[in-house]
Amino acid sequence: MSGTQNKISRIRIPVIPLASKKKNFKPELKSLPPITTHSLLSHES
Repeated sequence: MSGTQNKISRIRIPVIPLASKKKNFKPELKSLPPITTHSLLSHES
């Protein structure tokens, strides 16, 4: 049982930073130069 919990916690640790990075993606775009942000947004849509 404890062995399984160890595996789960090992998988979870790297996932949490990834999730927070996705949430912070849009704010990071705003800090970029307008031209870069515009090209990224137009490329997205």
